[in-house]
Amino acid sequence: FPLNDLMRSVLELLQDYSETHNKLYFLQWLTLFFDNLTIDHLDKLHERQRSLWLRIQTEKQRAQKSNSVQNQIEAISTEIHNCTLGIEHLLREVGQIYEALEETSPSRDSLFLYLPQIAADLMIAGVPIELMDGDASYVPLKWVAAIFDKITEKVGDKRLFVLSVLGLQSSGKSTLLNALFGLQFTVSAGRCTKGAYMQLLKVEETFTEELGFNYVLVVDTEGLRAPELNNKSQNWDHELATLVIGLGNLTLINIFGENPSEIQDILQISVQAFLRMKQVKISPS
Repeated sequence: FPLNDLMRSVLELLQDYSETHNKLYFLQWLTLFFDNLTIDHLDKLHERQRSLWLRIQTEKQRAQKSNSVQNQIEAISTEIHNCTLGIEHLLREVGQIYEALEETSPSRDSLFLYLPQIAADLMIAGVPIELMDGDASYVPLKWVAAIFDKITEKVGDKRLFVLSVLGLQSSGKSTLLNALFGLQFTVSAGRCTKGAYMQLLKVEETFTEELGFNYVLVVDTEGLRAPELNNKSQNWDHELATLVIGLGNLTLINIFGENPSEIQDILQISVQAFLRMKQVKISPS
């Protein structure tokens, strides 16, 4: 399988490092390297984006509408999106390689069998794995199923509690989950989660009987009402809410500030998701 140099070296290193702490050290270093690579350019883009938003606000107050500023904001959003780079993109690529091999390769070669094992090891070690590709709105079901099969092989058939989170963009969902559970979801100024990520948490043995489950799967999602989506936002929000609420045994609705219209927005989206669940006979808590 013709892997490019970057993917080959990353996969070789993840395969060579048998110790979990070595893998985590490598990924942490790689994350810092990617951040340093993009931070200067992203800072300038965010600054330009902020000044354009301020212009829109002033023009709204003067009852003027400017399509050109809106178009500039959309162009900058696209550029910011194209400039963002993290290990999540590499792990997404691993999943795409797996699904491509699964589709085309009649003989299951060693690489094909080893890819889900790498992701399962990382997930057990506490690395967030992408559940939904936010750029293509695609859930790689075969890849996710293969990862969970490998996790089950490694830890046994355990009871799982799924906790998902839903909220408006930049309302601090990832920060809240990181603070509550000591997780490592990507948070930084101006960098929003795209899609959905899952992270596995082992429950202390002393609490497993009391709680009735051995692991918590925490699902972090992108924000609703993303300004860059414009007219497509409403349908996308309903789809995302349906996925998130449908997956979770429990969904945290994170409301930032005390703006009643935002509270009304998010509760309407949630009710819509529950109505969809009812139609397909799923009844989450």
